[in-house]
Amino acid sequence: MSLIKFNKTGSLLSCRLETEGHRVRIISENPVVGIKSLIEDGFVELNEHSQIEMVDFSDEKYLYHEEEKDHVFVITNEDDDKWYPQSYVVPVAVPTPEPPAPSLSEVKQQKIDEMEVVMNAMITGGVTVSLSDGTTGTFGLDQTDQVYLTNLRMMADAASDKTSASIPWHEADVSKQCKFYSPIDIITITDEARKHITYHVTFFRDLRIYINSLTSISDVQNVTYDINSLPEAYWSEVLRAIINS
Repeated sequence: MSLIKFNKTGSLLSCRLETEGHRVRIISENPVVGIKSLIEDGFVELNEHSQIEMVDFSDEKYLYHEEEKDHVFVITNEDDDKWYPQSYVVPVAVPTPEPPAPSLSEVKQQKIDEMEVVMNAMITGGVTVSLSDGTTGTFGLDQTDQVYLTNLRMMADAASDKTSASIPWHEADVSKQCKFYSPIDIITITDEARKHITYHVTFFRDLRIYINSLTSISDVQNVTYDINSLPEAYWSEVLRAIINS
């Protein structure tokens, strides 16, 4: 048997003492109340006859495991020492593999998709038109707007009086109310809308061809939705005519 003295209280405990690496197993014949509190400052092993200090366990002040039924306490010198049942498998963190770098073709497709989103935003954002009364207006061009403007253009073309404000329409700004436009203004709006849509569709198609021609990922990533990103060698006949008109 061994005799230990708890440094915090000076109380003695007769027990069996076993060392397990950096841990110490205390096996008591009787229950020990408040073991966590008792070992807060560690303990020392004494000679059971002379009570002379034999081994200093002052660093062993953390309860690693407790078996109350058998009055067994395993003490450790590491405050983050974790105990697991023998049947428990300690999970091992498996590093998440880095995703493979995208290929050139994947980067090209990502860039094309990105440019197509910008193209659609540019179209639906609308076109600013100078009207016959000297004012300007910005008109949205989403799919619904385009359908309505096609019908309004037919009305404007059929109107005998092209200058009287008689055709209702609205600007893209939702804070503005609908108003009547003259047929000549509707004709101007639809002409400018057609040019606007044609330019962006044509530019995007030429830009896509240019992107697909590139052989460097960095070159693809540097492409922006801007005419300066498209070398003139890739300008189609239609795009060149629009830009020079």
